[in-house]
Amino acid sequence: MSGTIDSAGEAKQGEPLNQLRVLALESLHYDSSSLSEELKAAQVEYKENVIAQLHPRELISIIFQQPIVRLESTGGHNTGLKATHTVNPVMNLYFI
Repeated sequence: MSGTIDSAGEAKQGEPLNQLRVLALESLHYDSSSLSEELKAAQVEYKENVIAQLHPRELISIIFQQPIVRLESTGGHNTGLKATHTVNPVMNLYFI
């Protein structure tokens, strides 16, 4: 996390933060296999936008927890998607 937070505790833009975001993107797994290709593509973009907005501490949490988000269509009801979440924590590091 070195180089990702400034002295005020805010995210510090730069290569270390970019690398942390890439690792968090790889650690956050979406199962969108039941969705149309159009919805799958939209979810990839959404995931990237969410990761770009998160604080480094939240990114670290994603990396340690290795969350899996399963997306299913609701057939047009409400948001159109149903999400269920599970975690697959990195053992021996989760409680640091």
